[in-house]
Amino acid sequence: VGGKGANAISGTSASGGGGGGIVNLLAPTITQGTVTVAGGAAGSSTDATGFGGGGGGSGGAGGKSEFGATAATAGGTGQFYTKITSDPSALFLLSARIQ
Repeated sequence: VGGKGANAISGTSASGGGGGGIVNLLAPTITQGTVTVAGGAAGSSTDATGFGGGGGGSGGAGGKSEFGATAATAGGTGQFYTKITSDPSALFLLSARIQ
């Protein structure tokens, strides 16, 4: 889950929420439980007279911050992948060469 954007302080706007993460399951069989790749909530604002930062992205885009009365936005949903493979170790292990 992406992080929540920072709330506004005097003279600034709230920050956008962080983008959701990436989950990649690799296994011979996959029985997934609950997977959450939601974006983070936007920060709250009562002043909105300057720019706050946008949220960082990961699997999903970071939320944005706006000048003036427009509220900051939440981060975008991340990405979820599954791959059924008989032996996923080849994707992670480097072959050793003995001399």
